[in-house]
Amino acid sequence: MKFKVLILNIVLILILNVCFPIFAFAENKETDSIQTQVVTNEPEIVSEAGFLMEVKSGNVLYSKNSSERLYPASTTKIMTAILALENCELDDMAIVSQNAVDLVPTGYTNAKLVPGEKMSVKDLLYALMLNSANEAANVLGEHISGTIDEFAKLMNKKAKELGCENTHFVNTNGMHDNNHYTTAEDLAKIALYCMKNETFRQIVSTIEYKLPATELYTKDDRIMKNTNQLINPESKYYTENVIGVKTGYTTQAGNCLISYAQTDDGVELVCVTLKAGSSSASSGQRFADSKELIEYGLNEFSNREIIKENKVINNVQVKNATNKTKYLKVVTKETVSDFILNDIDLSELKAKIELEDDISAPIKKGEKLGTISYEIDGKEYKTDLVANNKVDRSYTFLIYIVIIVIIFVSVAFVVNSKIKSNREEF
Repeated sequence: MKFKVLILNIVLILILNVCFPIFAFAENKETDSIQTQVVTNEPEIVSEAGFLMEVKSGNVLYSKNSSERLYPASTTKIMTAILALENCELDDMAIVSQNAVDLVPTGYTNAKLVPGEKMSVKDLLYALMLNSANEAANVLGEHISGTIDEFAKLMNKKAKELGCENTHFVNTNGMHDNNHYTTAEDLAKIALYCMKNETFRQIVSTIEYKLPATELYTKDDRIMKNTNQLINPESKYYTENVIGVKTGYTTQAGNCLISYAQTDDGVELVCVTLKAGSSSASSGQRFADSKELIEYGLNEFSNREIIKENKVINNVQVKNATNKTKYLKVVTKETVSDFILNDIDLSELKAKIELEDDISAPIKKGEKLGTISYEIDGKEYKTDLVANNKVDRSYTFLIYIVIIVIIFVSVAFVVNSKIKSNREEF
């Protein structure tokens, strides 16, 4: 009996070794992959606050006091404009009220609108966004909500929806009020939302627009000229690729500007500068600062491939595979790109590689085997690691099992025969 048990143990060990061979594992690599974007040419702007972001990636390229509460002045009007576009048709007619005109103090920008005059929403929007007409903002607010106070509630509701945490509006046009404030970052959020609207884009990129004559204003001399010098080819501040958005100025707010750039290869930047000088005489500083920020974003950053598709990361030999397919290349699944500094040496980045503990045949081509990631300035770039080729399972072990079974049966037969023979002798 002891001999029979010994034979059984030997058979079991052989079966386990054949059916469950030693697998080949690739070593997981967990290395520090953080690299800081070293900025060598970062602008130094005069504006008290500045913010620059690449739209598609959401990467912040520049920030200065971007969460500080400041007065927005007429940059407020982008919110008024987008609410008008979402609540009205362009050919809707609005009546200019006496209140809308009277709320604008002498010296503030206006479009010479006459109380009782009927204006289309389209014309009011061009007056609002190009010439920064304050009474046009009031007319739109009253047309939509009935009163300025009710419209301000609508503005604040929208701001909350867009994730603006430090913004509060009390009027349609940005005339100074201590309770009317925002931040550079919040204005960027609003501008991003507005620029998704094609009509808004078209309006803010228009250099000049003529208001039509009406029954109460029979002249055709109301020429609305865009106050954003970045889009004016005749201005020294003209910046190629800029397509909007809005200027602003009050004594308390200083000179403000929201700008937006779009290149032929699909890069989009949103830029905000607030309080660039406190006098109207220093209005050029907002354009100079914004121009510098936008050119910095376009010149110092670009879309770069951080992880390339089908790059071989590891080679694995799978022992339970056929001879033809036992060598497996582990490759990256897809390309991962981002809008980052040109100065970053991507070849110096160290990868964090994590492979599955049990990599065994059969394996399909493209099957996930792990992940690879890099980190730059706290942002992770990650993709799957997959099999570059199919790995077939070897079935040679079945032959071994058959042989082992035959041996086992034969041994058992011999042992059993011997036992019977011994019994017969007795």
